[in-house]
Amino acid sequence: MSASFIPTRAITMSRKYGTLLIIDETHTICTGPDGYTRAHNLHPDFFVLGKPIASGLPAAAYGFTAEVGERILKRMQLEDCDTGGIGGTLAGNALSLAVMRATLERVLTESAFVHMIPLAERFAAGVEEAIKAADLPWHVTRLGCRAEYLFTNKRPHNGTEAAAAADFELERFMHLHALNRGILLTPFVARHKRAGHRSAHGGVSSGGMGSGQLSSCKHWWSSSSARNFER
Repeated sequence: MSASFIPTRAITMSRKYGTLLIIDETHTICTGPDGYTRAHNLHPDFFVLGKPIASGLPAAAYGFTAEVGERILKRMQLEDCDTGGIGGTLAGNALSLAVMRATLERVLTESAFVHMIPLAERFAAGVEEAIKAADLPWHVTRLGCRAEYLFTNKRPHNGTEAAAAADFELERFMHLHALNRGILLTPFVARHKRAGHRSAHGGVSSGGMGSGQLSSCKHWWSSSSARNFER
């Protein structure tokens, strides 16, 4: 299945039945400076981008087509014209705007992605190699400069399958294992975003964990007694 198959089909279905398509790039802007939408030449009715546009600070931006804008204006009542619907008093505050500008000018740039994506490719290939060497039923998925692994040998096709592949205690173990070796992972998932720093750890080709270390994870993972470790 191609990377753009599902959103392309969604666009086709929305046009067929007269519904509006919203693409939220909060987790897919890692594809490139123009996001997944531009990379796959998609044409949604609404476009939304959350916290990455402000480097994690609470902020968001959205837009819509001229056609949608005209439909909104036709339904707008004069007394409601100053009601934004999101953000309220904090909408467009100076701090968020300053951070968004800095992010767009210095972080979400073509040159930054040219540097980050090869690092993510190297990381994903190394982790995949280490997983195979340790004979673990896991896999790695990469999108642009973002890579993550799940504890299943089959890639999930929906949220239910992804949730079923989660292992909270194992994630905690692996985060602590990596942290003790100087590698900080995103706290809530087994995810890595390759930033602009150099891949200086000798383990970046295996995600900071060689096959021997992953074997220790495998031993822990398969041990029923480990499930009862003290929190």
